[in-house]
Amino acid sequence: MKRVFFLLLLALFILIAAKAEAIPKKTEPSIGEIDSKIAQLLTIVNKGAENPGDQGANANQKLVKYLKSVLSNPKLITASLPKAKEANLTKLASSDGNVCFYSWDSETGGSMHFFHDFVQWKTPQGARWLDLNPPGKGDGDLATGYFYHDLHSVVTKDGKTVYMPTYRAIYSHPIHKDGITAYTIEGNKLVETPFFKTKTKLLKTIDVPATEVEWNENGLIKFKEQNKTLLIPITVKEGGATGRFLTYRFDGKNFVFDESAHEKPE
Repeated sequence: MKRVFFLLLLALFILIAAKAEAIPKKTEPSIGEIDSKIAQLLTIVNKGAENPGDQGANANQKLVKYLKSVLSNPKLITASLPKAKEANLTKLASSDGNVCFYSWDSETGGSMHFFHDFVQWKTPQGARWLDLNPPGKGDGDLATGYFYHDLHSVVTKDGKTVYMPTYRAIYSHPIHKDGITAYTIEGNKLVETPFFKTKTKLLKTIDVPATEVEWNENGLIKFKEQNKTLLIPITVKEGGATGRFLTYRFDGKNFVFDESAHEKPE
């Protein structure tokens, strides 16, 4: 009786194992497939600028959901994604291949632009990501997000890499804000880090509000001398960039404000 019972259990185990093997395993999409899918959804998003409605909003939601499902793939950080970029995805990867920022215009606003942003980074345990526009997070009452236009990095004397994306928020034409934030990878987390030293404070972020009718290169935060000098545009109240810049110099530990210098980009 025991032998029969044992054989029945063995047969049942074999049957379950056979069925499990018969179920096709879900494979991760290739980089090319991810590129095409993002481009497909962004094409619908972009059409929302011409024909506002639910279709564009739904495509944005689908794109957010899709990115959350694929950003665990570390290969995406250095992937070029040409189709997605052609469809207006901004993708900025760090020179060491460890951090990447993604942003796009949701095309759900008018003169005010609403961007959606993600950041992805590598850890010893694999890739991690963060949605930079979660529900409820906004600048004041406006969760506008940012257009990320550059990503720079430096290595400190103690060997820590600091990543510094620069970005612009467009609140309502011609009112906008430019900014820069310093990040480091701490274990499995990407964290904002105090890095910009003024005369009295050590800041994680520097913001530059401005009002300009047209895109002005003089209004952008810039780097020079192989990322060793940081230029912060000087703007006037209720006006745009003056063409003059506050200068911060990297001393191996922080970017330190140089009160004696008012440089211009090369």
